[in-house]
Amino acid sequence: MLVISTIFALFMLLRYGVYTRRVHATGQIVPIGGVVSILPGQPGTITSVHAREGQRVKNGDVLFELDLDVVNYAGNTRARVIETLFRQKHALEDQRKLRSKNAKMEKDALSSELELTREQRRASLSQIKEYESVTPVVDAQLNRMRNATVDHVISTIQLQQQSLTYAQIMFSKNQAVNLRSESDIKLTELSRRLASFDDDVAKDLDEIDRQIARIDEDIEDNEGHRHVKVEAPCSGVLTSLTVTLGQQVEAATPLATIVQGNDAVQAELYVSSDAIGFIRPGQPVLLRYDPYPYRRFGLYLGRVTEITRAPLPKEGSQWDTQAGHANPADSGGLSGNVFRVIVTPDHRYVLANGERHRLEAGTALSADIAIEKRQLWAWAIDPLVGVGDAVETAMLGAGSGERQ
Repeated sequence: MLVISTIFALFMLLRYGVYTRRVHATGQIVPIGGVVSILPGQPGTITSVHAREGQRVKNGDVLFELDLDVVNYAGNTRARVIETLFRQKHALEDQRKLRSKNAKMEKDALSSELELTREQRRASLSQIKEYESVTPVVDAQLNRMRNATVDHVISTIQLQQQSLTYAQIMFSKNQAVNLRSESDIKLTELSRRLASFDDDVAKDLDEIDRQIARIDEDIEDNEGHRHVKVEAPCSGVLTSLTVTLGQQVEAATPLATIVQGNDAVQAELYVSSDAIGFIRPGQPVLLRYDPYPYRRFGLYLGRVTEITRAPLPKEGSQWDTQAGHANPADSGGLSGNVFRVIVTPDHRYVLANGERHRLEAGTALSADIAIEKRQLWAWAIDPLVGVGDAVETAMLGAGSGERQ
């Protein structure tokens, strides 16, 4: 009776039992809208963090603030530049105060010099008049002495003495004339300087003010470039926040990523070429997420929604992980080329400890794709069918050879 029951059970199993053939694949979760990586663009130190993991942000929101000061063997470079600019500004401010303070004294000195030159000119004019009044008398006396010398009334020595006196008078007169000319030139220059003195002082002060303004602009420019705000390049959900306050970053260091659009995600799987021919859209998929061991948190269902028809070379293919791709070469167990299969999970979350955990972009996973269902009896006779097909093929080949 036991034997009959066993045979009957085996018959029913073979007759009505179903075998599902599955294809194993690995991959990761990627957002449907894509992922944008946030880079600082310049090396610096994180001074403020205005975002948190999972926060929904809008385009233009300030996420981070960076201090771009560069430190070398001499210290903080930008801080030293700003310090130098402030020293230059203070020196110019002191120079301006000194210029304003000395302006009155310089003007008074210029007025005094002008008055002194006028006195010198008046003195030279007085001397010229005096010499002009004396010169005719001395000249007439010199002529009489020349005649007297001819008549031997006076000696030659007396004539020479009178000639020397006349020459001294003419020399002094010429000196007075030259002094008057120099005084006239100096008076003209001093009058011009005194007339434009206030304007010249104002121009000097304006030039100092312009230099101070340029230094203020340089200080503001350096202060502005010293601190940089990193804004969200698009709207979405912030993920992969990898930096902390006070951390030094390079220009290409990813600070975080933004998942664009809504929270919709999909699984990107990689399947070997020997199994891709059996995969069709709509086929069910069992998903296992690496951070959540399936023995504890269970399996999750999904459906095949897209299949690439062009193979992805396993060797040498590099996919930008920041843009939501993986390197197919990392899919263990695959040989030759691989194909990408897109699967839409039935749920965007995983139940863990009674809480829903949203599927994050980049989450590694493995999957089994159900590609074929067959009854057990058909699967059991597959080897016999295969042998029959092989014998038939061999016989056809032999017959063709004999005819030739």
